Amino acid sequence: MGMFSRKLEEADAELQQTRAEPVLPAGPAPLKPPDRPVVDKPRARYGVDEAIQLLRTLPSEPQHRDLVMSVVRTTLASMNVQVKDILEDAARKQATLEDKVSALEGAIRGFEQEIADRRTEVSRLHAELEETRQVKERLAT
Repeated sequence: MGMFSRKLEEADAELQQTRAEPVLPAGPAPLKPPDRPVVDKPRARYGVDEAIQLLRTLPSEPQHRDLVMSVVRTTLASMNVQVKDILEDAARKQATLEDKVSALEGAIRGFEQEIADRRTEVSRLHAELEETRQVKERLAT
């Protein structure tokens, strides 16, 4: 039992010593204020996806549409967001989406042709199967 109590006493003494002597972490020197004003970091690009998200949350009744769009344009301009940039992004996105739609429609036409070809083959196989049954039946009797 003496061995364990000695270890406990040593650990307790070490703990008391660390409490008595606070150790401050070594770190960088204190920061001095900048010589020139801090400039805002450039914001993330505001594109058509963000505009769509915004417009989904606003009233869309025809009688308020002009007012809502005027407020949106003014707000965007006050945030240094160019409507021209959003329109260019919209044109790019529109072209990309049209390409994807066209590709998918082409794939669907290919699948429809493949389905038609397989239906023709199934019809031909049914006719051949029926003819085989009839020949088998005739030979068996």
